[in-house]
Amino acid sequence: MLRKTKTNEAQRRKQAESIRRRGLEQMAEHDPSAAAKRQMRHKPYQAAALIREQGEQMRREDVAEFVARKYGIDAVKGEIAGGTETGRE
Repeated sequence: MLRKTKTNEAQRRKQAESIRRRGLEQMAEHDPSAAAKRQMRHKPYQAAALIREQGEQMRREDVAEFVARKYGIDAVKGEIAGGTETGRE
């Protein structure tokens, strides 16, 4: 096990820089793979838009409306739709 000294840290830093430099040189020499090209085409903010949309849906209905919709409860009568509780036996 190496002790933490200034020379060891300097060596590690130089080694990391050379590895990064080699990786960049290799990327510059070769075209990206088909999978990488596919990933670059997707919309980067698609997840943010989906989260925003879900948040807006949550703001539109209160807790009672959400529970009624999720479990099929008739909000007027307070009964479970179909006469049976969903998800349980």
